[in-house]
Amino acid sequence: ESEERFKNMFNNHASIMLLIEPESGKIIGANNAASKFYEYTIEELCKMSIDQINILSPEQILTERSKASLEMRSHFIFTHKLASGKERIVEVHSSPIVYEKSEILFSIIHDITERVENEKALKESQDRWKFALEGARDGVWDWNLQTNEVYFSKQWKAMLGFEENEISNHYNEWSKRVHPEDKEKCYADIQLHLDGKSPFYSNIHRELCKDGSYKWILDRGKIVTYDENNKPIKMIGTHTEITDRIEMENQLIKLNADKDRFISILAHDLKSPFNSILGFLDILKENIRTYEIEKTEKFLNIIYTSAKNTFNLLEDILIWARTNSGKLPFEQQKLKLSDCYEDVIKNLELTAKNKNCSINYFSEEEILVFADSNMLDTILRNLISNAIKFTNENGEISVYAEQDNSTAKITVSDNGVGISPDILSKLFDITEKISTEGTVGEKGTGLGLLLCKEFIEKHGGKIWVESELGKGSAFKFTLPLYNEN
Repeated sequence: ESEERFKNMFNNHASIMLLIEPESGKIIGANNAASKFYEYTIEELCKMSIDQINILSPEQILTERSKASLEMRSHFIFTHKLASGKERIVEVHSSPIVYEKSEILFSIIHDITERVENEKALKESQDRWKFALEGARDGVWDWNLQTNEVYFSKQWKAMLGFEENEISNHYNEWSKRVHPEDKEKCYADIQLHLDGKSPFYSNIHRELCKDGSYKWILDRGKIVTYDENNKPIKMIGTHTEITDRIEMENQLIKLNADKDRFISILAHDLKSPFNSILGFLDILKENIRTYEIEKTEKFLNIIYTSAKNTFNLLEDILIWARTNSGKLPFEQQKLKLSDCYEDVIKNLELTAKNKNCSINYFSEEEILVFADSNMLDTILRNLISNAIKFTNENGEISVYAEQDNSTAKITVSDNGVGISPDILSKLFDITEKISTEGTVGEKGTGLGLLLCKEFIEKHGGKIWVESELGKGSAFKFTLPLYNEN
């Protein structure tokens, strides 16, 4: 009765089943599911050996079975060949049983071809994903919104200068690195996506690196999993460093501002002094025979000063254009600071004389700087001429020079009108047009100060100003000292 029940179960079960002689491997029984799977009749199967179905050689099969015996396992993975020639991957579970008074192997066979192929495809997909994560320029993050756990890819961490084990998998690891000025907008953009008001999250912000610097990051993400109540569960995204792009955009802004400044100077500020020169020349032409020599001399001095200032302005414009085109040479050499000062003062004496301003140079010792001669002349000329411009008649202008370690500090001060706080903060900003008339209506462009800043920074120095309305200003800058070694 037991065998009858077994035969009934064996023949009609949906699983593929075979009865096999252990020694010979001969198939002595097969059920309907086996016949359908192998595409043989039951009679044909029972005339075959299991080794005729296995793709492996008999030696490989024996080896596999011996290994299984040592490991006390009773299941195998084989590739079986069907009657049509197709190959299928099967998992075989075998157990010894006594059937019709003989010990045989009862094997249950599962077709796992699709499972194996899916696992293979999944592994290949995982390998591609892993390769993409490791090889891509972008970092990847995977955020569990319920636990606040975040997976940060290796590239995400490396982008900020961290090793794999230096950052924990938590939301705070990211949020604490966002620049304080960028946090509000960043969080708002995330919330817009979480609330379903934007199809994805995208934000540009700065993030703190391991070395204390900040990098500009394009951060993008999207919710990929919701719960049954349509509440977001998981969000994934990418991290792209765009520091170079931001710097390039800033450079473009600067170049546009330079262009606007250049056009403004050519259209107005360069035209204005020529109107003054032509106006006085016209008066002299009409009255040259009637004016006394003193009046004629006064007019000629005004014309000369205006022409000289216009020439200096034109020179600044040409230098500015050459600087921004990269064609201005930069050649540092040993320079005696007092000699540079004397050369500049020779060209400004008449301008100072017209306002009866005194200019004095003070230095406790002879200072040698390592600088470009033309650039240093431009710096001193602009700062001293500005001091004259904003100093009243009978004013005093002083140039102080001192040295400390490897740096020379030069101060150009005056007792003139001073600078208001709102203008003071914009003096060295290329995007701001600062043009203030001097104490007797002298015109200016603000270009000179920008040139000074650019040239000083090219030497590795810095420039700053201290000023108080009604009491005067002091422009200070540093340059490297000349080192004999």
